Amino acid sequence: MKKLLIILSGVIVISNVALAYHTYTIVYNSSVRKIRENIIKAIMSKTKKYFRLLCKNRIIRYDIY
Repeated sequence: MKKLLIILSGVIVISNVALAYHTYTIVYNSSVRKIRENIIKAIMSKTKKYFRLLCKNRIIRYDIY
């Protein structure tokens, strides 16, 4: 009985950690996507020269052509 409780508590802890990690990656990925979109919008409102410089420096990999 004691081993069963230890196993169940371990499963609960592992599932909570997995859920927290999954939620964190979703939030992180969506915020990175928003930042990238904002950078692209700001650059497209300026000249294409700066946009090409960013692509060459591999800050963002995005092709507008």
